[in-house]
Amino acid sequence: AKGRRFVYVIDRSASMDVTLRAAKGELLASIQRLDQEQTFQVVFFNNRPSVLAARHGVFSGVDSDRLLAAEQIEEVGAEGGTARLE
Repeated sequence: AKGRRFVYVIDRSASMDVTLRAAKGELLASIQRLDQEQTFQVVFFNNRPSVLAARHGVFSGVDSDRLLAAEQIEEVGAEGGTARLE
């Protein structure tokens, strides 16, 4: 990736159950390719949006931040409806 700041936005509504597993795999692979000068945040949404809990609001591409993000990503499941506007 050539940018410095990334935001991943992923639908986690119930209708995305099978697709969410694949999306999380691609997300984790993408995060692993970021370097220490790049930052990222992940927004999952269904009935409402939610962001991952980062130490400083965003994650950097260092091993400790990638691990913290990966642990939270693994916990996200598909549920609820879809409210894209929120």
